[in-house]
Formats: sequence, structure tokens, C-alpha cells
Amino acid sequence: MKTRAELTSFVAGYNNKGIITDSFGIGADFDTEIMKGITDAGGSRFVFLESAEVIESLVTKVLVGVFGACGSAARLIVRDKNGAAVTKIWGHENTVAGASLDELYFDNRLSVLCEFTTPNTTAAGENEIETLTYELRYSLPNDPTSEPM
Repeated sequence: MKTRAELTSFVAGYNNKGIITDSFGIGADFDTEIMKGITDAGGSRFVFLESAEVIESLVTKVLVGVFGACGSAARLIVRDKNGAAVTKIWGHENTVAGASLDELYFDNRLSVLCEFTTPNTTAAGENEIETLTYELRYSLPNDPTSEPM
């Protein structure tokens, strides 16, 4: 394998079988695009190791994350309601597709910042109006090809 496409296709094949692949970059002579391609196809994350001294702690952190995962391919779907309009989900390009959260871990917290507009009118006597709905979709970590929950 010599190209990003060949490598990411190989990794994606294993990801379809439930195997998650992290990628690690160290020093200045690695190909960032290939490493990020491995990460995207492998369903996990890319970690840059600034020196040999941090390898053990970062690899340990990744392994703890793998064994503490409770969901994979997580996505937060945010929809507008009652005339509101979701205009942006910060850090994510497609508001219709929602926010890609990747892996879910026990006891972790994630924040998603959304920008939306609301209509200028409310019904007489209403002080509050529901403007957004949301849905968290994810697969079980040992079955990434399952129907999202």
C-alpha cells in the first residue's frame, strides 16, 4: 500500500468488522493527511506525540478509552421546531447531518454549540416556546454495523 486511498480502504475494511484503529504521529516526518485518513476510516482519533517521552502515557490513555467505550459512530442530530432555524453547529459542516461525536465513553461529557434563529412572534400568553429537538444516535462498540440506537 502506497497511497492514502489504499491505506484508508484497508483500515475501513477492518472498521466495518468492528475493529477501531487509532493513529499516532511522532516527529516532523509523518504524513498528517494519511494519519487523519487512517483515523477517519478507523472510526477513532489521531494523536500527535511531540516526543518519545509521552508515548507511554498517550498510548495508555487511548487503550483506556477503547476499553471504556459504550458507543461508537455517535452523532447528535439537532432539529429546529416552531419556526426556529438551526444555522450552524460549530465544528461541524453539515447541520442536517448533525454533530459527529465519534466514540462515547462512560462518565464523559461532550458539548455541542449550536447557532439558531427564532421567530419574532409568540402566541398570546406564551412566555416559553420549544425551539429545538435533539436525538443521539450511536452504535454499540462491538457492532459498528448495527442499526444506530
